[in-house]
Amino acid sequence: MKKLLIILFAISLLLASCGSKEEDGGNVTEKKSAAASATYNADTGGADTEEAFVPKEGEELAGGLIEAWKDGSVGDFYKYASPEMTALYDGDEFKNIFDGITDVFGAVEGFEKIGQSKSSGQDLFRYRVRTERANVDVTVTVDGAEFIDIAKKVRFADEFDRDCGDGVAERYFLLQSGDYALNAVYTFCDKDGAPAALLIPGSGPSDYNETVGLLEPFRDIALGLAKRGINSLRLEKRTCGYAEKWTGKSGINEVYFEDFTAALKWLEKQSGTERVYLIGHSLGGQVAPIMAEENGVAGVILFNSTARHLADIAADQYTAQDGENGPLYLRYAAMAKKATAEDSTGQYYFGISDYAWASYNEMDFVGAITRAEIPYLIINSRNDKQIFEEDVDLWESEFGVKDNVGIKIFDDVSHQGYPIDASDASALYDRADFCEEVIDTFADFCK
Repeated sequence: MKKLLIILFAISLLLASCGSKEEDGGNVTEKKSAAASATYNADTGGADTEEAFVPKEGEELAGGLIEAWKDGSVGDFYKYASPEMTALYDGDEFKNIFDGITDVFGAVEGFEKIGQSKSSGQDLFRYRVRTERANVDVTVTVDGAEFIDIAKKVRFADEFDRDCGDGVAERYFLLQSGDYALNAVYTFCDKDGAPAALLIPGSGPSDYNETVGLLEPFRDIALGLAKRGINSLRLEKRTCGYAEKWTGKSGINEVYFEDFTAALKWLEKQSGTERVYLIGHSLGGQVAPIMAEENGVAGVILFNSTARHLADIAADQYTAQDGENGPLYLRYAAMAKKATAEDSTGQYYFGISDYAWASYNEMDFVGAITRAEIPYLIINSRNDKQIFEEDVDLWESEFGVKDNVGIKIFDDVSHQGYPIDASDASALYDRADFCEEVIDTFADFCK
């Protein structure tokens, strides 16, 4: 049965959540009891000189983790990870949560505590960490002597280029879109006149890599394209970098069109080519045809997207998880599809306000594809657990006879583009290689 996965633009994304524990229960007690007392040393005639392990708790634990990151010993804190975290990360992957940032943005130069709160009996400690080229807001969730979650938000400090080898480099900078300065990465090769692609992410508050778990599909796509002679731009969504300004009345224009249109114009100017393409993933694949029609591009790729209304997708997902309430979900979908700006009152369907649904309902992306004369490529996979068989087949029935539309179906890649079983949430925390054949298909189209 398909897992219940929200693929709509959402207010927040919970990367991990765990129930509260009794203070002396579970792994906390186990770790405390593991702290051995000093042992007798025959050579010295007294206690062993090695200091006994004394567990850290609360703010001492959270602050100690950040200090260890600065000192280069963050791996030592893996022993404090909760069973839920250790089920997702091994020690090397835990360390890479931090090393992955410093590898790109330089060493930690300092940090300060910026907040503290409680949620479900757990303590959340917030720190602002300063690296050479970025500021990183880190939230450490602690339950007694265990880490429950570590969330981070990166804000680029200065523009800089990074050599990725093989004639590929990346430029990290802040792209200004109205009042918002958004993290953006331009990945480019050393070939004159290379085509370029703007990557448009799916729903949720995606960062510039469209990170989910340990997977970074947009980074993998960008590097893969550059090695094949195609430049690209990827952009952090406003709902990630400025989540605190997100409201129930924000719609598709604020989430996508304003910022990604600004990104498209930047890419056209920077790349100096008329061969600029859009690659829209999931919900981004429904946004891309509207942007293409309004701005004019060389072509469009829709990757693991759907021609159906997202409320219908949501109803099917919820029903697959909770069939008993299927009629209720169908009613929610009908209400979402009827929402208009004039009639919206703040009602929520599938966690989305009717204001946002009204904004979505104004998009005629199927009509935009029908009217288009530029080339389109539609890519789907039958192993995509966020959509259904009818979504894959619908493209063929809608556009299979349209001369400028190509359709390619894979059998074995996930919604994000990896050969994993994404219906198992823990699979998102396993390292995987993006499907090279998918990137080849992108590149062949853009060339």
